[in-house]
Amino acid sequence: MKDLCAHYDLSLNPSSIGKALVNTGVMREISYLSTTGSGEEKQFKEIVPDYLEFGVNRKTMHEFKTEPRFYIDKFPQLLEIAVKQIQLELDQVKGLNT
Repeated sequence: MKDLCAHYDLSLNPSSIGKALVNTGVMREISYLSTTGSGEEKQFKEIVPDYLEFGVNRKTMHEFKTEPRFYIDKFPQLLEIAVKQIQLELDQVKGLNT
């Protein structure tokens, strides 16, 4: 998502967009124990199956972990979903949708 944000020169950062997409259900956070044996709980995000039209969950070096990779031609639609979520959250902060 970092490359797509840079490609479109967006004011929003990948973390904000990712959080909005988690809040809408487009992506989910998966928890796992650190592979270093420290017992630390870590998380990664993946695209949920109903939204794989927007990208793929690319495998990483750990067989259980993936990284979301979004299609450039679908990114404007994906960004629209994220911005609608951010607007909803703004309305809630302002007390418009309580």
